[in-house]
Order: sequence, then C-alpha cells, then structure tokens
Amino acid sequence: MSNLAEPPASSAREPSGPRGWLTRSWRGERPLCVGVGLAGGLGLGLGFLPLLGGPGYETSVVAGLLLPALAANAEGLRAVSKSLQNSRVRAEAANPAEQPEPYSRPRDGLNLRALDVIGHGLWSGTLIWLSFVLLNSFHGLRLGWCDPASDLELMLLGPGFGALAGGAWGGVVGLFLRRRIRRRLHAGSQVKPRSMRILTLAAALALPLASIGVSVVRFVTSPMVFAYDPFVGYFSGSIYDTVINAQGLLTYRLGTLATLAALSCAAFHVELGPQGKLYWQRRGRPGVLLLAAAALLVSVGITISGPTLGHYYTTADIKHELGGEYSYGRCDLAYDAALPRGLMIATARDCDAHIHQLEAFFGAPGPERVTAYFFANGQQKQRLMGAMNVYIAKPWRREVYLQAQGYPHPVLGHELAHVVSGAYAKGPFKVPGRMLGVFANPGLIEGTAVAAAPDEDADLTLQQWARAMLDLKLLPSLERVFHLGFLGENSSTAYTVAGAFVEWFRTEQGKEALRRWYGGETLRAITGKDLEGLEQDWLQSLQKVEVPPAAMGVAKARFDRPAVFGRHCPHTVDRLLEQARALASNDPNGSLKACSELLALEPENLGARLAKAKATVSKGDLDDARKQYRAIADDQRLSTSQRAMGLEELADLELSQGSLEAAKKTYGEVLKATVGEDRLRSVELRRDMNDPRARSAMVALLIGSSNQQRDWIDAASQLGRWAEAEPDNGLPEYLIGRNLYGNGRFDLAEPRLLAASRKRIDNAKSRAENWRTLLFVACARGDIPVGQRAFAAYAREPGVPPARLSGVTHFAERCGLSVARASAEK
Repeated sequence: MSNLAEPPASSAREPSGPRGWLTRSWRGERPLCVGVGLAGGLGLGLGFLPLLGGPGYETSVVAGLLLPALAANAEGLRAVSKSLQNSRVRAEAANPAEQPEPYSRPRDGLNLRALDVIGHGLWSGTLIWLSFVLLNSFHGLRLGWCDPASDLELMLLGPGFGALAGGAWGGVVGLFLRRRIRRRLHAGSQVKPRSMRILTLAAALALPLASIGVSVVRFVTSPMVFAYDPFVGYFSGSIYDTVINAQGLLTYRLGTLATLAALSCAAFHVELGPQGKLYWQRRGRPGVLLLAAAALLVSVGITISGPTLGHYYTTADIKHELGGEYSYGRCDLAYDAALPRGLMIATARDCDAHIHQLEAFFGAPGPERVTAYFFANGQQKQRLMGAMNVYIAKPWRREVYLQAQGYPHPVLGHELAHVVSGAYAKGPFKVPGRMLGVFANPGLIEGTAVAAAPDEDADLTLQQWARAMLDLKLLPSLERVFHLGFLGENSSTAYTVAGAFVEWFRTEQGKEALRRWYGGETLRAITGKDLEGLEQDWLQSLQKVEVPPAAMGVAKARFDRPAVFGRHCPHTVDRLLEQARALASNDPNGSLKACSELLALEPENLGARLAKAKATVSKGDLDDARKQYRAIADDQRLSTSQRAMGLEELADLELSQGSLEAAKKTYGEVLKATVGEDRLRSVELRRDMNDPRARSAMVALLIGSSNQQRDWIDAASQLGRWAEAEPDNGLPEYLIGRNLYGNGRFDLAEPRLLAASRKRIDNAKSRAENWRTLLFVACARGDIPVGQRAFAAYAREPGVPPARLSGVTHFAERCGLSVARASAEK
C-alpha cells in the first residue's frame, strides 16, 4: 500500500505539460498563498496604528485573534481544493450555469497519510506567522523597537504557537472533509464545491471560537479578566493597565507543544483510504506510541494544574489564597489575611454605607448583597484576577476587585456604583449599551459611576474640571465620549467629561431619568432632546462655572495626554519608568540605564527626566542634577504645573543640602503654580521650616536622608524630640499621627491627632488636615463623638476648597454623623 499523497488527475479542461502542472499546482495552493498574503498585508497595514507599530503585546493579541483562524481556513480550504481538483471531470448537467458541477470518484486510489496533512498544516501556520511578523517588524524599524527580545518572545509564544495550532486544526478539518468528499464520490453522490467551502470555513473557525468561548465563560463565572488561550496566547483583560505579566505563557505553551506532539504521533498511524475510510496502521514504532502517551499526559497535566501554574483561577481558588473573610450589613469582604483586620472591619462598614448612599443617589434599591475582594497589592491582584493598576467591577456577579489602599478606600465607592447601577440595566452583563449591553456604552457606564461616587480628595469639582478643558479646547464631544470613542481618549479626560455630564444630567432631569437612560431608553424618549441638544445646554451651564487660574496648568497636564491607543510602546515605557523610579536611590546606575532606554523611546517623558535627575543626585553629582531640574523648570513645552515639578525637586535638593534661602525662594515659585491641598500643604511645610531641628525631621519624612530615601523610623524619632522641645506646637504631633494613620495604626494615631488638635498649628492647611485625618481615624474606630467634633471643626476651617469639603461631607454621611448640624455651625 502506497503512502504517497494523492497526485493530481488530468482533466479534459486542463492544459497538459509544464504549464498545465503549474496551473493545477497554483489552483491547489491558492488558499495558502492567499492566507500568507493576507497575513503579510495585515501585519503591514495594522502597523500604521501607533499601538500596533511593531511586535508587542497589543500586536500579539490582534495577531492571535487573526492568524490562527487564517491558518485554519487556509489549510482547510487547501485540502478541499486539492481533493476536488484531483477528481474533476467534465460536467454532465444539461445546463452547467444552473446545475452544480458533478464529481466522480478519484482515479488514483491511493491512501493519504494523516501526518502529511497535519505536517502541512503546521507549515502553513509557520508561513502565515512569519509573513505577519516580518512585515509588521518593518514598523519596528520605522518607529523604533520597544523591547525587541521580549516583544518577539511574546509574538512567538502568543500568535506563533497559535498559528501552529490553527494550521494543525485546519489539517484535521481538511482530513475529515477529504474523508467526506471521498465517501460521497465513492457512493456516486454529487459534491457541491460552494457548500464544501462554506462547511470548511465554519469547521475551521469552530475550535478557535470555542476556545474563546471557554475564556468568556471563565470571565463570566469567576473574578478573572485575563485569559490564556491555545490560539490567542495571552490577554491581560484590562485596557488601561499598561503593566503586563505573561509569566505563565511559557508553561502554557509547553502544554500546546505537548498537544501538537500527541496529535502528530497519532496522525503518524492514521491513513485515509480511497473509499473515505480512516485506517489505523501499525508502524512498528513503539517509541512513537510512548512519545504520544507522554505528550498526552503532559498536556492533560498542565491543563489540570492550571491554578498552580497561574493559567486560570476559580472563585474558590482566589478566596482560598486570600484567606480572610468578614461580613457587615450587605457587604461580604474576601481579603488577604495579611491585611490588618481592623482596616478590613472599618472598610466593610464603609462598604455597607456606600451601598445605602448610592441607592439614595439613584433613588432606587440596589442588589441585596455585594462581595468586595481586597488584595494585598497590585501584583497579587494581577496574578489572581488580571488587573494590576486598574480596579474592576463585575455588576452581573455583584462583585468588585481592589487592592488595599488605606481608609477610606479612594475607589471603593466608584466600583460599588457599577454594581448598584447594574440593578437598573438590562442584559446579561447589567450594563447599558446596544443589544442588551453586549456592545457596551463605556462613557455612560463610567460617567455614572464617577457622578455617583466622585473623588472625595478632589480639589476641583467635576464641572470645574470640565470648564477648564473647555477653556483649554481639550473638551471632546459627547458623541465621542458616549460611544466607543471613549476608549480613544486618555482615561482622565474620558472619565471626567463623562462624569461631569452625567452629574449635570441627573441634576437637570432627575434620578428617574438617569435610571431610564442607564436602562436602555433613548435620550429623546426621556427628555425630548438628543445628545447633541443636551450637550449644548450643558456647555451653556459650564460658562457659569469659575475655575482658579492656577488650575489651568494642572488641567493641561492632566488632560492633554494621548490615550494608551495613541502611544507607541506604552508597556515598555511604563515598565522602564517604574524600574527607574524604584532604582533611583539604591542603584543609580541601573536607574540611569532604564532612563536612557525610556528616553530613546519617548524623549520628552517627564517622569523619566525627573527620575534621571534623582538618580544623578544619588550618584553625588549635585551640580548636574541641578541643571537637569532647572532644564525641566525652564522647558516652555511643558505646562506650568509640570515645570513646577522640576522646581519642587530642585527646592528639595537645596533644602536637603542646607541651602535654606535658595530652597525658600524656589518653594515660593512652586506655590504660585500649584493647585491641590495636599501638594500645597507639603510645599508650605517644607518652605516654613526655619528651626534646624524641625527642618531635619521634615527632610527625613518628606524628602529623604543623604541617600535620598525617606526614613520613617528616623523621622518619627526626630519628630518625637521636636514635640518634646516644643510642647505647645501641634505640628509634630499631627505629622506623627498622620503617618500612623497612613500605616493603618488607627489606635495609635487617634491620641496623637487629638493632642495636636489641642495645640497650636500655625499652618492653616495642616490644621485643617489634622481635623480631617482625625475624622477618618475616629470613624474607622467607631468613635462617633470624636468624629462629629472633628467634622464640625473641619467644616469651620477657612480656606477649605468646596470640592474637598463636599468629599468630606460625603464621607461623614457614611460614618453616620450629623452633617446638617456641622453645616449650620459653619
């Protein structure tokens, strides 16, 4: 029995000789040639998008979605085309234009080895992947490579193996379709080419789509947002998170390789007969069978060990690893057991209060219970559910996922707003959008959450930020924000604009109108106006909003930035920036190297310029560092607030070196260009430190010692001596108490803050912040009388920005304090 593949049969309609052979050869290989050409065209064309300009994470995801399906279709269509070509005869229908072209049984009568088909599929996948990568790499040369080694490794382990898997699957599909064709021809039945090609396309796409379906099921039924997929590779799940962790991809691809090896070993023993029957052939190669068994065991073992290897996690897996649980009211907390239990108890009470506050905002009840997951840090959260620096909510699961970030948690209310508002939305995911939320409206989703739970530490209101963008000509149209164009804006702009409009809409139209809009009704049906008409009304209202002049520079720095989709190499840039900042004090040479690599990609990156100057200070070259800081301060391409960052670092350097007058002068320049209570307070404290003892303590606490590291232990010791030396000065007590609060030691912080409140604090912003911090500590401990006193005192403090007072009032309501009485006292 021959093992040769079926040779092409001649036909009366096909030319003979070399030209005929070339014609038949091209006809049979045309699907593969088209697939390779399409892959190259996609690689070249997509590279003109900034985020896809060369190999990288986003390119690997797009290629992983396209190339395996392309390889599977090309190989499947090639197999069908070859089979039909080898059995073509003259048409016997009376009217060939109307009747399907008949086919007869193949005349060669030869068996077809399955290994040849699978092997060709692997080859097809390789060619298609190479075509895409080579032409896409042209853009890497054009724009500059991000991180060639890691990017090419990701392209290989992601869509590279995915294309191999797609080609192998296309070979399997082609084998079974050849079997179908041979059986029908052997039985004397007709075969319709168009029907076979449609069947090929459907079968080739079936497994890649089913694989994606598995990831969707895991996304829906567990906290996971990331996915490892045999065809796509790795998907992080978060759009705005530029820190990617695909460490599990290597072990995952070992499973893919084992699966392909097992499939190839099995195909080695299978042949397709001329009558359409599959035969198992004994090859006398026991080693091949042992290899197949071993590869199959490895594949199954890696699949079963997915949670151990980090490929996927269930809800039970995540809760088991976290270990801590606590419930209060309608909130169930699952948290890392290493986190302070007192912090989690206070957070659970705040979570329950948030739900009631949000229900009042929407004017309707929300879900009966909500589960909040609190991870120890971003790294643990990324490993277990897939988002490092981005907080996530799943309204249909009534769950939110955050890392611990003090009390009150700054984002808990925002994520809970997604869950509560989900009670008013339709569809499986409980979000607004077309087709019952399947095509979500991100602007309405995020804008509603921003309006329902505004930033309680904000120094400007949402309407003030929107007015600043309007004056700076940075305000995008609502038509763009409330559609998928939301994702094309930088996150600060998109969230703020959407939140400001939804806040205005609720004020003007009422709570019910907002619920109806979120539930899927059109704006015209609700208000009689479309989005464009409402936008004009909102813009007119913004003309009445006043914005402090100094805030304009902050607004420009915050909102005049490209979105992640408009950046080149965002993952490499942000990774290098994180590395440069982490190494600036302990390893200045390593930090400078990271800064050089980053600045080669983004020459004007402000964070890298600041990190480079700080690393230069750590090396001891203070004059060069001063020049770098001054260059930032004098760079007219930067906004006023950005230039002030260089001035502030320069002033810190002068203060740490004992140049008090130079530091005071520079701090004065910083204050003129700075907005924000926290930053203003910090700058004022450093500027006003005339006493050497106080100045030394502030340098250790806020700037860093001689090795440029902040030292809380040294600072606490110096602050204690300062407090003893000046018993009537409440500032050192406040600084100790505030840092104890920041470290979660509420029990130790409260007496310090109370002591500070009974003493003199000359700096008005620090005095107000002492009351505010005491309010947080008292509510965390359940000390309502002290909390009431602290809130009333904070409300009486002059100069507190309205936005900051509104945020504190919002928190005081959740704490159960009498807000009306405090307002009356003011």
